[in-house]
Amino acid sequence: MPCGSCGKQLTSLEYAAHVKVDERPTPNGSEVRCRFCHQWVTFRRIREHEHAHMQRGPDGQQESHLTVPPENRFRGSLEGIPIHYRHQKCGQTTTMPEDIVRSYLANPFLYDDTSFCSGCGDYVHIGTLQWLDTGETLLVHDRRLKAEYLKRYGLPPCAP
Repeated sequence: MPCGSCGKQLTSLEYAAHVKVDERPTPNGSEVRCRFCHQWVTFRRIREHEHAHMQRGPDGQQESHLTVPPENRFRGSLEGIPIHYRHQKCGQTTTMPEDIVRSYLANPFLYDDTSFCSGCGDYVHIGTLQWLDTGETLLVHDRRLKAEYLKRYGLPPCAP
């Protein structure tokens, strides 16, 4: 099976390790935990299953996003944590879903340098997005969280 991100050919054991998902044996083969919905899916169906999560809806946004499993997400208060951002180009405000906020607080290396803009209906560079509460760009915020994580733990976490 090829990795959906890099195309590398992988066996079921290699896939689970490569994308850092849980795997469990079953009488009919192995299952891996989806990185989007966290349900158990047979190895032979995982690529198709995850691909469905990445399909874009009518608003341009993916159906689902990678998240940290619920039991590993940030569990503290979100008071003072920014969740609304504005795209500097179109001026539209977008609210980040709580599961994504709690996931990036647990693993600031989880996401790439794009985020969805509800005004443009597309994913845009986080350097063009600004938190309403702080005025900080999402890029500066992202780099600060990553630096704090590295200072605390020494290495980035395993890939999602």
